[in-house]
Amino acid sequence: MSLSHPPIRVGTLLTLDDVVNVARHNTSVALDHAAREKISASRAWVAQIVARGEPITYGINTGFGVFANVHVSGAQARGLMRKLILSHAVGVGEPLPEEVVRAAMLIRANALAQGYSGVRAEIVETLVEMLNRGVHPIIPAKGSVGASGDLAPLSHLALVLSTDEEDREDESGEALLRGERMSGKTAMERAGIPRLILEAKEGLALNNGTAISTAMTLLAAADARNAVEHATLAVALTLEAIRGASHAFDARIHDAARHRGQKEIAARVRALTQDSRLVDKAQRVQDAYSIRCAPQVRAAHFSTARRQIERRVADDARGTRRVEQRSDDGASDRRRARFRKQNARAPRRARFDSHQRESRRPRAHGRQRRAPFARNRLEHGTRSRD
Repeated sequence: MSLSHPPIRVGTLLTLDDVVNVARHNTSVALDHAAREKISASRAWVAQIVARGEPITYGINTGFGVFANVHVSGAQARGLMRKLILSHAVGVGEPLPEEVVRAAMLIRANALAQGYSGVRAEIVETLVEMLNRGVHPIIPAKGSVGASGDLAPLSHLALVLSTDEEDREDESGEALLRGERMSGKTAMERAGIPRLILEAKEGLALNNGTAISTAMTLLAAADARNAVEHATLAVALTLEAIRGASHAFDARIHDAARHRGQKEIAARVRALTQDSRLVDKAQRVQDAYSIRCAPQVRAAHFSTARRQIERRVADDARGTRRVEQRSDDGASDRRRARFRKQNARAPRRARFDSHQRESRRPRAHGRQRRAPFARNRLEHGTRSRD
């Protein structure tokens, strides 16, 4: 753990440097005090819904996906959360690098600490302690469904963090602790971190996000930023070595272009070559394209990296899918009535008749669908495959 850097506070707006420091330099992490209050308020609202059984709210008192219309009681919530994590921990492939796992854990903790996910503060605190004590879940690299969520990878993370009444070691996932691979249960015990039994909404909040994708993107963006900086250093050194012309980097030229990245690259070259005793000594009218147009070329790389950084950090700062708090008004009554109607069991005969009617509908077969194309080929003198 890095002791020279102040702790990164989750529940605030993270920067790219914050992510890199935690992921690659083991900077310590702490939960922001103001964030704790937001988390508590959000959790209290979820607890109220669980206790009352209404209003019908996805992921709190319902199932998931195709089972969104199935009611889930408060007594069933714990078992459902555990099954959600176990059923989705099905990733394959080589484990993700530790730096990606650490970045993802920080990003997930920060998203949950925004106070929109309805989890207990203990969930965030456990993620924070895992980072600080070096418990890194083994997460297979393949299994994400992209924008719909890093469901499988994040479920492998949640396996290590969470448990149930049986507390089976073979259902605790795997983790690295100070470089040694072991079961998640053993790693957490050795690190002195209690594993949690997930309550209503918490399993969904842990695995339904894009922290893995975001982590990989941000670390790649950090490397891209570093590459752009080194390329700019190379331009400045080359400018000195060839005693090049500095007027290609004049601020007035690049201000006229109104391209933010271009102006910043040119300003960086000017700063690096300030007070140089070699630049402009050759007294050439202009240098080669590779030198004098460096700000324009580097700007494209620089701007692309920055857009990815700003978009990813901003998206994750807003947290995961929010638990929307709606008033219990007439619209809620109508939603509940529609929900009950959808769940009402239709008579078996009615369902059978509906199926029979559907099966009797005339359908267009393959040859019929291809007929226009076949006629078209015959008209043009080509052979039909039909």
